[in-house]
Amino acid sequence: MLALTALLFIDHFVIFEALAELLPDSRLILSGLFLMICYWVLFYVLFKRILKQDEDNKISVGYLTAFACLIVLFSQVIFQSYQQTTIAEITNEHRIRIFLIGVFGSTGSAGLFALTIALDLRLKNRWVTTLAIVVLGCLFYFGGPYILSFVKGL
Repeated sequence: MLALTALLFIDHFVIFEALAELLPDSRLILSGLFLMICYWVLFYVLFKRILKQDEDNKISVGYLTAFACLIVLFSQVIFQSYQQTTIAEITNEHRIRIFLIGVFGSTGSAGLFALTIALDLRLKNRWVTTLAIVVLGCLFYFGGPYILSFVKGL
C-alpha cells in the first residue's frame, strides 16, 4: 500500500506537474499510462507472491481482485486527502466530487485490471485471459463516453 501511495505522489509531482510545461496536451495520457504500468507490475508481483505461498490452492480470483481493490482504495484515500489540500478556489461540492471520483474511479478501474491479472496467474489459461481483456477493452471503448458524460453531469 505504501509503495502504491508513493507511486501516486510520484505520478502527481513528476509526470502531471513537471511535464505540464514540456507536454501540456499529453500529460493526462502519460499519467494514466504510468499508473497502468505501475498497477500491472505491482499486482503481478503481489499475486505471484501470494499464489506461491498458497500450497492448498484455496485462494480464488475474487480474493486476489478484492485484495488489490483494497490496496488501491486505501492508497487513493491517502493521496486524494493530500490533493484536496492543494486545490484552491473551488467549492466544497466540487472537492467532494473530485475526491469520490478519484477514489472510486481508480479503485474500479484497478479492480478490472487486477481481475485480468488474477485470471491469468490463477487459471494459467491464456485464452480466458485474452477473452477477458478483449471484453473489458470493448467495455471501456464503447462504455467510456457514457460513463464520462454521467460523471460530468454529477
